[in-house]
Amino acid sequence: MSFLVSVLSAQASLKDNMEVIGNTFQILGKQFRDPSKNADSAQQAAKLNGLFTASLNEVPSTIAHLPEEQKAEALAHYTTLMQQEVDLTVELQKAFEANDNAGAKVILMKMLDIQKQGHGAFKPPQ
Repeated sequence: MSFLVSVLSAQASLKDNMEVIGNTFQILGKQFRDPSKNADSAQQAAKLNGLFTASLNEVPSTIAHLPEEQKAEALAHYTTLMQQEVDLTVELQKAFEANDNAGAKVILMKMLDIQKQGHGAFKPPQ
């Protein structure tokens, strides 16, 4: 992960980070099957790692607005999902570096499942 991505993600809001994560997933969705783009895909995975890591310490607004007795459990669930994403980004980067596009696809599908869980539980209504 570049220093710039690290600095930007640390200063950005959770909403900003999630927007960049979404855009990065779109990039990977278009190129994960193309071995000629594996170097860039590995960099995109590293970028995701920095963004998910920065998001670990953020509190979604949906949790902040919960009754006090529900906050700890919701935050633990959120943190678990974010940590799973952090861990999977490491695996994803390694898969692209090893030119294992089939493995990368499996990892991306796991990540998208976690994303759906997280958005269902924590994404504020639009």
